[in-house]
Parts: sequence; C-alpha cells; structure tokens
Amino acid sequence: MPPRKQTPEEQQEELRATLENFTTTLRETLLHAVETALTTVIQRQQQPQDNAANQPREEDDTDEDLADNLFANIRNQVRNVAPAEHQLNRREHQPEERRWDMGFRVEIPEFNGNLNTEEFLDWLSSIEEILEYKRVPGDQCVPLIASRFKNRAMASWQQIKESRHHAGKPRIDTWERLTKHMHWAFLPYNYERTLYNKLQTLRQGSRSVDEYATDFFLMVARTTLVETEEQLVSLFIGCLRFQIQTALQQFNPTTVSEAHQRALAMELQFRSSWNSGTNRVRNRSQSSDSITATDATQP
Repeated sequence: MPPRKQTPEEQQEELRATLENFTTTLRETLLHAVETALTTVIQRQQQPQDNAANQPREEDDTDEDLADNLFANIRNQVRNVAPAEHQLNRREHQPEERRWDMGFRVEIPEFNGNLNTEEFLDWLSSIEEILEYKRVPGDQCVPLIASRFKNRAMASWQQIKESRHHAGKPRIDTWERLTKHMHWAFLPYNYERTLYNKLQTLRQGSRSVDEYATDFFLMVARTTLVETEEQLVSLFIGCLRFQIQTALQQFNPTTVSEAHQRALAMELQFRSSWNSGTNRVRNRSQSSDSITATDATQP
C-alpha cells in the first residue's frame, strides 16, 4: 500500500519544526562556544602573574585560535572586501587627474638636423612644451626625444654617444644637457648675435602691424639676450611706420602687448587717409598722362 501523501498543512508544520530544531541547535552551539571562550579568558586573568609567565605558549595559541575560529568568516569578508574597495577607489580617482586630456593626441615632431636656425629653435620650444604637458619623467626625456632623430640628427647623436663613451664621460641623461649639445651641433657659432641684429634692424615697411608684430615676437622668443620690458617697448615702437610712432607717443604704453593693440587701432584710423592719399597720387598721375597725350596730338 503506497504511503499516504502529506497535506500542505502537514508539510508546513514539518518544515517549521525542522527550522525550529535547527535554530535551537545553532543557538546552543554558539552559546556554548562563547561561554567556553569567556570562561577560559576569565580563568587566565585570575591566575597569578608568575604562573601566567610560565604558561606554555601552546595554550595562548589555543585561545587565539578559538577567537579566530569564532570570527574567521567576518575577517575573511573584510579582507576580501577592503582590497576591492581600494581598487575601486583607485579606478575612480586616478583617471580624474588626467581624464580631461585623454582626447588629446600629441605627437613629437621628428628632427632630421636640416632645419635652419629659426626652425630649429622653434622645434626646441615645441618639444619643451610637449614634455611639460605630458609630464615626462626627467630620466625618460632624452631617450624619448632621441627616438625622433632622423638622418643627420641621428648620425650626430650616435657620434656624440660614442665619443663620450670612449672618453669615459657620463652619458647625456637630462633634457638640459641634450639641448646644450644640440646647440653646439646644429646652431651657428654666432647665432645669438645674428638674431639680435635682425631684431634691431627689423622694420614694418609696407607690411601690416600684425605681420610686423608676428616677426617681432618670434625674434624676441628665439633670442636668449635679455631685454627689459621698457627696452622691448621702445624697440617695437621704433620699428613701426613713422606716422604710427608719432601717434603712440601720446599714450606711453608700458608693455609690448599694449603697444601692439594701440598700433592696430592707429592703423585702422590711418588706413583711410593712406588709401585716399594713394588715390590722389594715382588720379594726379592719370591726369598728367592725359594732358601729355592731348598736347602730343595737337598740331
């Protein structure tokens, strides 16, 4: 005869009894373990100091093992969670420092050693800006830049390294020392004096103020000879057209930027008069040519 099938009420009652039995057993086990641990600790605290000093080390380890067993799961959970939280914090905060520049790609321009003086100095300025922007470590600047040498520049670099190695000199390991050797290798002997003379003889001529100012600022940036701001202002104004020079005297600008902006304003004011003067000269010339042609046709 098959066993009688339990009703849902009987199944729930059996499950409830099983859970109550399990809960009671678990509570009694935990209570017994805690009481045992507390009893052991209290007994050890009541023992004399001399006996405590002579107790075997194994018994102390037993207490520690007991405590470890009681809280091992909690400790393991903390150990597992803490590194994960630490890594998460690093992933969250580390990119924040440089996240804004992830979309920018900066490529170091090559150098083949065939640039003229002005182009070479501009290349050095660009490299310095890139190194600062990318925060390249000091000991990595030289190999990074040397990897962009080509043709004559690479040959010169290899020669410098070989000669220093044979002479027992230390290798070039800083950007400052590399720049110094590149100046010796790729710049004329008197390039600073040449650039300074070009700056002194620069004139606006028939160019616009902006075109003249561009050349002026480039030459000032390339030369290493130090000029005071007052000297640069005087030099900038002195190379402008005479009419603009005279107009700027009443403002007495204190910086080159101020002199540049005021010169642009003066140029706009004088442009109409320059154009009208040019037109008058052209009309006068055309009238003279017409009169000459008329006289030539008369008998």
